[in-house]
Amino acid sequence: MVIAASIFGRFAVSMLCCGTMSALLDWLGIAAAEVAQHQPPLVRVAASLPSVAALFQSTKMRTAIVVNDAGHAIGLVEAEDLISGARAGAQTGVSVGSIMQGGSALCDIGVAMHMAVAQMRRCRSLGLVTPDGRPAAVLTLEAALSPLLAPVACRVNEVAPLDVRLQADFAAALLNDGQNGVGIQRALVAQNDEITAAVAKRTIAAMGQDGWGQPPVDFAVIVMGSSGRRESFLRPDQDNGLILGAYPGEAHTAIDAYFMEFSTRFTAALEAASFPLCPGNVMATNPVWRKTLDQWIAQVSRWALQRSGQAVLSADIFFDFRPVYGNADLANRLHEAVIGIAVANPAFVHQICLQEARETAPIGLFGNIIPDDEDNQIDLKLRGTLPFVGLVRFMALRHGIAAIGTLDRLAALVAAGAISAALHGELVEDFSVLTDVRLRRQLADHAAGMPVGNRLDLGGLTGRNRARLLQVFRSIELLRKVAAQSYGGHRG
Repeated sequence: MVIAASIFGRFAVSMLCCGTMSALLDWLGIAAAEVAQHQPPLVRVAASLPSVAALFQSTKMRTAIVVNDAGHAIGLVEAEDLISGARAGAQTGVSVGSIMQGGSALCDIGVAMHMAVAQMRRCRSLGLVTPDGRPAAVLTLEAALSPLLAPVACRVNEVAPLDVRLQADFAAALLNDGQNGVGIQRALVAQNDEITAAVAKRTIAAMGQDGWGQPPVDFAVIVMGSSGRRESFLRPDQDNGLILGAYPGEAHTAIDAYFMEFSTRFTAALEAASFPLCPGNVMATNPVWRKTLDQWIAQVSRWALQRSGQAVLSADIFFDFRPVYGNADLANRLHEAVIGIAVANPAFVHQICLQEARETAPIGLFGNIIPDDEDNQIDLKLRGTLPFVGLVRFMALRHGIAAIGTLDRLAALVAAGAISAALHGELVEDFSVLTDVRLRRQLADHAAGMPVGNRLDLGGLTGRNRARLLQVFRSIELLRKVAAQSYGGHRG
C-alpha cells in the first residue's frame, strides 16, 4: 500500500476543520499493536495453496503469518498472493513458501503506527512479531487508519454530524496518492461502520436514560447491500436490519416495542449523520428487516420457496449482509443458514440467475459503448456495478461459497476451480477499473458542487479509458452468458 506523506498534510487540514488535530498527533505516536489483530491465522511454510484458501474461507480472514517448523515467523501470505500464484500457473502441490511475502512484510511488535504505515509502501499488510521472532498480530491498512476515521466523522460520539465534505476530501487525497478505488472503499466503509456502531451505542444509552431500560434480548445490527460487501461509494443510503435473540411468544409485544423505538431513533440519527433513509424502506424500522434468528431463517426459506420477483429482490439485497454492532454470533449463524438454504434450493438460485442475466451489456454491433440517453451518458451503477456484483454473487451462491465481498467471492471461486485463473485476473482488474471510474465520477461531482451521482459522460472519456470501460462491459456480458448457460437457460 502506498501512503505518501502528502496524505497526512491534507488529512491534517480536514481534521483541523473539526478541531481534532490532536487526534492526528496522538495517532502518529501510538503502537501499531494497539489496533492490530492478535492471534492471527498461522500457516506452515510447507502448506499447500488449497489448504490456505480453505483456512481463509473458514476464518473469514484474508491474511496469515507463515511460520517455519520452529514456529518462527518468516513471511506473510494474503488471499491476493494465492490469486497471483494461481494466475502464474502454480500447481496445487506448490507450497505457500513459494508465493509468500518475505521478511519485508514483517515488523517488530513495538513499531509505531506511522512507521508501520510507511512500511506498507511495499506490502498490503504487516505481520507483527515478537523480539524472538514469534508471530503476534496482523496489521491491515483499514485497522491502521481506524483511529483516524472517527475524528474525521466530526466526533460522532459527541452527537456532531458527519461532514460529507471531509469524507470526500479524504477519498480524494487517497486517490491522488495512488490508492485504488477498492482500497478507498474499504477505508470509507470502515469509517461508516464506526459511525453506525457509535450511533447504535448512543441510541441504547439514550433509551436507558429515557426509561426504556437495557435491550431485553441479545441483538445484532446488520448492514446489507453495498455496505454489507464493504463496497460503498460516497453518500450511501441506509440498508440495515436487526437480528434478535430468541424470546417467548408472550413477550413479543414488549420486546418488539423496544426494538421499534430503537430502530426509529437509530435510523433517524443515521439520517442526521448524512446517511439518507433507504427509499426502498430496507431499514430496521420495517418489520421485514427486524426479526429473531429463527424468524429470519423462516423468512428466507419462504423467499426461496416463493421465488417471486419481490422474493428474489429481497434476497438479492439480504445475501450481502454482515454485523456492525451487537452479538456477531447471531449474524454468523444466520449467514451459515442462508447459504445452506441457497444450496438446498437450486431453483431459487436459478431465479436469481435469470434476474441478474436479464439484460445485455451496453455494447453496439461495432464494439462501441451504447449510451443510455441523448446526452451521451451512461449510468455506471445500473449498467456496470449492479450486474457485475449480482452475477458474481449468483456464481458464489451456485457453488455454496460463503464469502460476501465481490473480490472475496472471486477469490473463493478461483480457489474452488469454478473459474479459471485467467478469467479471475481479468474480472479483478475489471472490477477495480469500474470502481475507480465510479469513484472519480462522484468526486468530480462533489468538486463541482453537485450532488454525487453515477452518470458518466462518454464524450469526456479518453481513448484509453473508453477501451478500459468497454472491456468491463464485455466481461459483464461474458458473466451474463455464463450465468444463463449454467442452468441451460441461455438468453442471448
